[in-house]
Amino acid sequence: GLLCEWAVMRRPDGIAMNYYGPGTIKTPEAVLTQTTDYPCEGRVEIAVTPRSKKPFTLALRIPCWSEKTRVLLNGKSVKGVEAGSYCEINRLWTKGDTVRIDLDFRPHYWVREAVADSGVRRASLYRGPLLLAYDPHHQPADPVALPVLSAADLRLRRVTDRGWLQPWLLLETKATDGTRVRLCDFASAGMAGTAYETWLPVQD
Repeated sequence: GLLCEWAVMRRPDGIAMNYYGPGTIKTPEAVLTQTTDYPCEGRVEIAVTPRSKKPFTLALRIPCWSEKTRVLLNGKSVKGVEAGSYCEINRLWTKGDTVRIDLDFRPHYWVREAVADSGVRRASLYRGPLLLAYDPHHQPADPVALPVLSAADLRLRRVTDRGWLQPWLLLETKATDGTRVRLCDFASAGMAGTAYETWLPVQD
């Protein structure tokens, strides 16, 4: 409900874009049309249609978790892109200008605590901005005794559940013992009334 207050903000030299998602945002400076599957995928394409012939700054929010972000203006790389800051593009914009953002969607973790001396920790796993959860609705197993994931070699691929209740995002990976593990986005977890887990066993 507060999206309209922070999605796009005013700044002395232009606008700051904080929200990424499909749709069109109209400002006094320009009409910004986003084509993207964010937050499920990391590519955001923005078509900029200026409303005047005055230059202005378009400041793009680069999340702190996106360590390796690529920004392109009309197909050419923009320099000075840093995680946890804004990528500022100041120019005389023209109709047909496009900005592409490729965010770093490698898995990242929030570690809780070690388990005995096994080297296994419980951690919250994120892909981009989305917290992932284990929900036995998508793969029957005991949430208390989940297979251990490898932090050093964790590969996530998008899959589809043929069940009656579809999550927003469903990913599959392999545990250290070869077991397949399915994880869904936190917002969809528990929709079927099942107990889910977000503190997952992860080995360094």
